[in-house]
Amino acid sequence: MRLLVLAVLLAVAVPVASAQSFTPLVEGALELGGDDLFAVYFTNGSSQEIKAGQGGTLAVGAEVWPSATLPIAVRGTVGFKFVGTAADNANIYFTRIPVELVARYEHASGVHAGVGATAHLFNRLHGDDFLDDRTFDAAFGPTVEVGWKWVALTYTSLSYTDEQGNTFDAAAPGLSFVYRIRR
Repeated sequence: MRLLVLAVLLAVAVPVASAQSFTPLVEGALELGGDDLFAVYFTNGSSQEIKAGQGGTLAVGAEVWPSATLPIAVRGTVGFKFVGTAADNANIYFTRIPVELVARYEHASGVHAGVGATAHLFNRLHGDDFLDDRTFDAAFGPTVEVGWKWVALTYTSLSYTDEQGNTFDAAAPGLSFVYRIRR
């Protein structure tokens, strides 16, 4: 998978260096799915399961159009992904730093489709003394999207491995929103 990420980066490096258009952007995303990572049990008898792929992401980055004549753009972002519990007496949460590179085709109507690679770095579960704190290895995987203008349905496929060697499927469908900062 690391070779896939490296290949995508190299394939994009030359066109990006001679980009015709460069647009900063802010991206937000909500994702669900993956294996159960942990569960929290409340005193009222209810519980909350947190899935490995679940969370909200806020990211910043840029989009470049390597050619003025081709309807293809490359977007790179770095973000912060977070999911927490509804516990009143504990601050239990799971964080990740997603780094993503997506090449996308955009039709004149605004409909677009993209494919790329993602890396989730510094993956950490903070248990607040109710659960053991855990760290997970960096995870790499493919991501795809289909959307219209500033909104897209997404799917990312990757797995997290904790320090004991346990692997969790973190594949997640999601919904993303991109705000392009026009100059």
